[in-house]
Amino acid sequence: MLNNTDILESTLVKSIFNNPNNKYCVERFSIARCYLRAFVYMLAYLCSAFSLLPQIIHLFNYRTRYIAGISYIWIIIRVLALIFLIIGHVFKWASILELMAFISTIAVFIQIILFSKNLHRQNKINLIIISVSIWIIGLIIVFFFRKQKDLLINIGYILLAMQMLSQVLLNSLLRTTKALSKFSITLLAMSDGFLFSITLANHSQLLKLIAVYYSFSLFLFIFLQTVIHNDEHIHLISRSTHAVLTPGVDIFTGLDINGVQSIEQDSQMFSIEDFELTNGMDIVYVPVTTNKSSIQTDEQTSMKKCVWYAKLGCIFVIEIIVTIILFGYIWSLWIIFVPISILVILGIFFLLRTRLSDLQTNHLKNIL
Repeated sequence: MLNNTDILESTLVKSIFNNPNNKYCVERFSIARCYLRAFVYMLAYLCSAFSLLPQIIHLFNYRTRYIAGISYIWIIIRVLALIFLIIGHVFKWASILELMAFISTIAVFIQIILFSKNLHRQNKINLIIISVSIWIIGLIIVFFFRKQKDLLINIGYILLAMQMLSQVLLNSLLRTTKALSKFSITLLAMSDGFLFSITLANHSQLLKLIAVYYSFSLFLFIFLQTVIHNDEHIHLISRSTHAVLTPGVDIFTGLDINGVQSIEQDSQMFSIEDFELTNGMDIVYVPVTTNKSSIQTDEQTSMKKCVWYAKLGCIFVIEIIVTIILFGYIWSLWIIFVPISILVILGIFFLLRTRLSDLQTNHLKNIL
């Protein structure tokens, strides 16, 4: 009888020799090195398959509190991307793990619908109709191009590269990432990191490599947002017609961080038009805390400062290393536009965030 080691070795051998990229690997390198590549490739898909499980648990723990911090567009695009990849990788083990990622993404979407108590029923119906319509259009495209597997896979990776753009913008608008599970973002970043390395090793298509680079860079930027936006004093992310964000004030007690009633603090406002008022003359104001802390900078310990700067340094160093690897692999002048385009997109998001914040502040002043 075959023991577990024999079964695993047999599976790896089949995986290596049945894949054209792995045949290329066997012809040039040792079997052990090819095993390592196959193992890293599997790790990439395992991280992707289980990446949203911490997010599901996170939303179950907090339910209505942080639903507003999850971008609907992120979930919709991710589901659409996984549809293309599952069909493109059909009859391969990768499609099974992608199906698991698809199920977990749908679970997050269902949580958003169920837990968004402040999201009016009609808006929930509209969200479901729009999402399902987009996914049906994706299935129609898949049906017509079902024989062109490479095209479907490329579309899937392009969509995965774009999936976090809306979440990055929402994080900037809310000035917090508390709705996101840090473990989920870590697993997603690890998945892209493993996939980037194996794509380089297997000499895969440039489109796939650039798409994975985009996705990995955006996840690093979200890590940067988690460092910049201090979530320690965020107690609630709410959805309403008008939400007044009062710095340093607890939503549940009305007290600031020092335990006293907060007075003479400048308020900021963030508005999401997704709440239908019961009375057209009423305006709902929801006080929440922001990332602004009443603790003075000079009271922070030097250790915290060192850790903060170390986190920033690690994020920038990782991005620089990955970019250098990309340049070294392609070695063409046009590739410089890839990281520049990311910077341009993030710059546009920053300007958009600033513009929206100004509009909301002016609107609040007019109301008051």
